[in-house]
Amino acid sequence: MAPITTRQTTKRYRRTENGVTTYLSREEGAAEIERLREAYAQGTIRELFAGPRGATYTNADGLRIHLYLENAPKTRSVTAKVYERTENGTATTVDRRTGLDEINAAMMGETKGAVREMSQITRTDYAIEYTDGRSVRLVLVDAQAEETPALEPERTPLGYVVVTAGNRQFAVWPHISRKHPKNQYGVSCTADHTTYHGYRNGERFGPARHTSEASTPGTIGALIWAELSK
Repeated sequence: MAPITTRQTTKRYRRTENGVTTYLSREEGAAEIERLREAYAQGTIRELFAGPRGATYTNADGLRIHLYLENAPKTRSVTAKVYERTENGTATTVDRRTGLDEINAAMMGETKGAVREMSQITRTDYAIEYTDGRSVRLVLVDAQAEETPALEPERTPLGYVVVTAGNRQFAVWPHISRKHPKNQYGVSCTADHTTYHGYRNGERFGPARHTSEASTPGTIGALIWAELSK
C-alpha cells in the first residue's frame, strides 16, 4: 500500500496585511515581490522596500503590507490506516473508526452477547466468531493513496491566474486584499479586491485594473470577480 505524504517545503513567505497573516510558497512570494517592483516602477504603489528577506510596501490606499521570508514548519509523511474486514472469506475495506467500533462492540458493547469467540491477533487486529455463523477478521492496513491529481488553474510565470470572462482572457492576481476598517494610518477599505491585466498569447499586457466584490454587475470586473470566487 502506498503512503499518503505531504511535500516538505523549507521556506515560505509570511504575508501580513492589516494584522491578518497568510502564507505563500517561496515561488508565490517571489512572484508577488516581482509584481510589486513593476507596480512601483509604474507608480501604482507608494513605497517599496525589498531585500533578500522579503519586502514591505505601501499600496495606493496607504495600507502597509509586509512579506517576510521564513522557515516553513517541517512536514512529515503520514500514512492513512483502514481496516481490511474479511467476513466468511469476502474481503472489504472499512475506515478505521468503523473497524474499531465493531471491535469494541464485540468486546464489551451491544453485540457482545452475539459473539461466540473473539481472539486478538496483534495489538490492532482481531478475529471474531459470531453465534449466527459469521466469521469476521479485522486487520489494520495502510490505505491506498489516491492517484487522481488535483486540478490547478492555468498560471502565468509570475503567478497570475488566467481567467476567462466575456470571451476574453485576463491575468488576475490571486491573492485578494481584504476589506478592513480604518487602520492606524487612517485608511479603510470597503470591499475585498485584487488586480488584473489583459492576457494574450501567453503574455499579460496593459495597465493593472481593479476588480472587487463591489464591481458593477455586468462589467468585466464583475465577471472576473465571479470567476475568481468560484
